[in-house]
Amino acid sequence: MEHDILDVFLRVAFREPGCPVCRLVRHAESRYVFQVLYEYVNDGEVRAVLAASHGFCRRHAWELVQLEMADWGTGMGTAILYEDFVGRVLATLRDHLPSLSASPQSRTERFHRAWAKFRRSLPAGRLAEKLRPLAPCRACQRGEMNAQYNLERLIRNLAEPEFVERYRESDGLCLPHLRQALAMADDRAASVLVAVAIEKLEALLPALGGYIRKHAWEFRAEPKLPEEQSSWIRAVAFMAGEVPDGLEESEGGNNGSQPGSKEQRDHRFARDGTDLSKPDPSGGAKRDGHPVSE
Repeated sequence: MEHDILDVFLRVAFREPGCPVCRLVRHAESRYVFQVLYEYVNDGEVRAVLAASHGFCRRHAWELVQLEMADWGTGMGTAILYEDFVGRVLATLRDHLPSLSASPQSRTERFHRAWAKFRRSLPAGRLAEKLRPLAPCRACQRGEMNAQYNLERLIRNLAEPEFVERYRESDGLCLPHLRQALAMADDRAASVLVAVAIEKLEALLPALGGYIRKHAWEFRAEPKLPEEQSSWIRAVAFMAGEVPDGLEESEGGNNGSQPGSKEQRDHRFARDGTDLSKPDPSGGAKRDGHPVSE
C-alpha cells in the first residue's frame, strides 16, 4: 500500500501521549486560525464566510488573539476581521430597533406581547433569530473534517500488521473518536480498534484503583506510581477527548479560582503523573513533563 505525507503525520502522532486524532484535530484547527490571520484577513469572501458564524467560537477567537499577540505583538489582523463582524451585527440591531421601540405597552398589550414572545413572533424574538449565527465556527468545522479524514486513513491502514503494531504502541483513540471510527469501520478494523481499547482500559482501571486506594489514610505511605498519578487525567481524556490547547489557561476550574490564576496553573499535572507545580530538580523549566529550554 502506498503512503503519503499525511499517513506519516498519523504515524508520528502515535508516538505522542493521548489520542492521536485529537492531536491532529488540534493542529488542524490551530493551522486554520493561523492561515486566516496570516493570509485571509483582507479577503472579503473569507470574511463573509466567517461572518456567517459571527467569527470564531469563544475558544478559537481567543486563540486568534493570543496567536497574533505572540507572533506580531499587535491586534491589527484581529481588528480588521472583527470590525467586519461587529459592523454586521450593529447593522442588524439598527434595522430592528424601530420595531422594538414601537412595541405596545398597555396591560392587555403586554399580555399579548408575552404570549407572542412565547411563540417567538415578537420583534425581539425575530431579532434574536436574526442574531443567531448562520453557520458553526469554521475552525471547529475544519477540526471535524480533519478528524473524519484521519479516522478514515487510520481504518484503511489497519490492514497492515506493521501499522497495527504502531497503533497498539500509542495511547489509542479517545472514546468520542473511537465511537466515530467504529461507525465507519468494517468488522476487521473494528475488532482491532476494540481490542486495543480494551487493552488500554484494562491497564487504566487498576491504575485508577491504585490512585484512589493510596489516598486512603492507611495506605498513604505506599509509593505512588507515575501511572497511578496520571490515571485520573488519562481517564478524563479517554472519556471526553484530549483537553483543548490553552483551556487550562483560559477556563476557570470548579474551585473558584480565576481563569489563568496561579492557583489554577499550579495544580496542573502532566500525563505522566509529574506535578508541574513542583520545581524541576535539574533547575530547568518543564512542559508536558519534559525539560524545555528557555
